[in-house]
Amino acid sequence: MLQFWAMITLGTGILSLFGTLFYSIQSRRSHGVEQAIYRSWMNLCMGILFVSIAGHLATFGLPTIGYVLVGLIGVLGLINLYYGWKNRRYYTALLLEKQKQV
Repeated sequence: MLQFWAMITLGTGILSLFGTLFYSIQSRRSHGVEQAIYRSWMNLCMGILFVSIAGHLATFGLPTIGYVLVGLIGVLGLINLYYGWKNRRYYTALLLEKQKQV
């Protein structure tokens, strides 16, 4: 069961790494509200990446300090997920409002 969990977290981490890279490149190529929306998607992918890394590392037998560091990585991932979601909602609403005015 642990090997299955390790493979799932590793696969999720790899997919979210590519998502992070893609949205990072897209955010650098765009301007204004679109740039902020791409950056929020990048934060969401990065949060998933950190949470999956923490989940993957938790499958190994680690000393106590290792689990503390894994917990910090997981918390950092959850913070990225929260602020990515929050920014995506805000900037998507801003973009829709901007499109209604045109």
